[in-house]
Amino acid sequence: MKSLKSRISLLAMCLGIFVVMLDTTIMNIALPEIQTNLNTSLAAVSWALNAYTIIFAATCIPLGKLANVYGKKAFYVGALILFALGSIFSGLSQNVIFLICGRVFQSFGAAVLFPLSMDLAISTQPNRLNRKATLFVGITQGLASAFGPTLGGVITQFMGWRWIFLINAPIVLIALILSIYALPNHLPREESKIDWLGSGLTVVALFSLTMALIQFRYWGLSWPIYSLLGIFILTATLFIIWERHVSVPMIDFSLFNNTNFNLASIATLFGQLLLVGFMVIMPTFLTNMFDKTAFESALLVTPATMMIFVLSPMAGLLVRRLNPQKLLALGFLLISFGYWGLASLSTPLNYSFYIGYCFLIGAGCGVIVGPISVLSTVGFKGSQLTASQSVIGVLRQLGTVLAVALFVSGLNLNIVNAKNHSLSFACNQIERVSVSQTEKKHIIKKIKNNLDHHQTKEAHQNINNTLLNRKDALVNQHYQRYLTAKGLSSKELPLRIQKEIKHNIALKISHSLMQLSNALDKIQQHIKKEYVQSFTKLYLYAAPVALLIALIFFFVPVKPISLRRPDSEKQ
Repeated sequence: MKSLKSRISLLAMCLGIFVVMLDTTIMNIALPEIQTNLNTSLAAVSWALNAYTIIFAATCIPLGKLANVYGKKAFYVGALILFALGSIFSGLSQNVIFLICGRVFQSFGAAVLFPLSMDLAISTQPNRLNRKATLFVGITQGLASAFGPTLGGVITQFMGWRWIFLINAPIVLIALILSIYALPNHLPREESKIDWLGSGLTVVALFSLTMALIQFRYWGLSWPIYSLLGIFILTATLFIIWERHVSVPMIDFSLFNNTNFNLASIATLFGQLLLVGFMVIMPTFLTNMFDKTAFESALLVTPATMMIFVLSPMAGLLVRRLNPQKLLALGFLLISFGYWGLASLSTPLNYSFYIGYCFLIGAGCGVIVGPISVLSTVGFKGSQLTASQSVIGVLRQLGTVLAVALFVSGLNLNIVNAKNHSLSFACNQIERVSVSQTEKKHIIKKIKNNLDHHQTKEAHQNINNTLLNRKDALVNQHYQRYLTAKGLSSKELPLRIQKEIKHNIALKISHSLMQLSNALDKIQQHIKKEYVQSFTKLYLYAAPVALLIALIFFFVPVKPISLRRPDSEKQ
């Protein structure tokens, strides 16, 4: 019976961590539909996404500490209920304010569920199953993050955006029933006082940092960003000073004396950054550059998701036989190769190469999931284990926020440069066309307007069609100019001469229109190339970072971890 309960509790923890990590990425692809349905701005809807990330990151550490002191089971069950209520509230919301409120409820629940899921998964298992529990929960985290965009696209397409939240309710209900049944009622508690000042400093510091990173792409290097970063530096410094002198610190800084934990922290931050950088940017790239629907874009990132699904368990088995540090190095190396592949994409899209690059990125992310779970938990028990997972949870969220801040800000900057380069190229091409200066200015103005509104193909075709439809009017216009220049009147000329003059003018205009059509084709191709490169450059710049992380993991000496069970654990 005890063995059955331990397995049921592990399943409950996996379900809990699954919905928490799923909701960090599932909403992104549904933002345009939510915006339309709730009749609001994209910026307003984005705050439903941001609220979850900010509060999750800011409260994960203090809430994990409170759970250690006041009872892990009660906090875990309460967090499941709060997360379910937030999910239902979000799914049934009729305006963006209620949606954001629902996401806030979810985020407080998630901040408790994340650190406790790993803690309880390990502490409720027999010693001989601790490592397996670690891998199961760690793999579930990675899969949930990776499947988020794909699952979000499928649900939004066939069930509507509300179900990306409502689908949590039955999963959480199962986890709640299993947790109440299987979790022991008298789990060990930490007999200590709550460091309220440390908790407050933690919340303020992490809130300021995540807010600055999220808003950077909107506010740029402005005084609000400087203020938020200043608050973060001040409160983080005060927190470190305070925690080193308080008798019961919020975070046990001895965690960071463990080289394995430090490596896990680096891998978590950069692994999440590189995974989210792919999962967030690639659907937008496929939708805008290759005219894919949101659903098609979600399916086209599935190869990476499938590799994570396949390789995470395999890496979990290999982690017993190979040095986890070397597995992490291999994972980041594969991601760097995949990123360099994405940097080479062009039009038309070569699907074989693209899918191959997705496989490499998914394989890299799949390989690092197991080692991160082991490195971040080995050697820790009780409150230290909870604290370690709270820190890992914060780093996951910071990785997500950093990815959005860096990749989206970089994309916006690249698009501005692409627009400027495209406009310069367009002006150069139009100047070579044999049309009047008035027409040239009119065409360039339209191209600039199209670039400002991110319209290219259809808009350029409209310019061409408009001029073709005006061909007869242009012939008459040039005919009248010819007569005026010659001092002639149409009545003075024989009908045959009139037709001959008009025919010659029509030939010249047809030639000019052909020149214009060719110029517009070149402009369109150049614009698409520039805009494609505005996406692919992101991966070109990020690939060396992934390679550098791989080299660090490969060459930095780390005390080996024995993953073989001691004889005392085989009982």
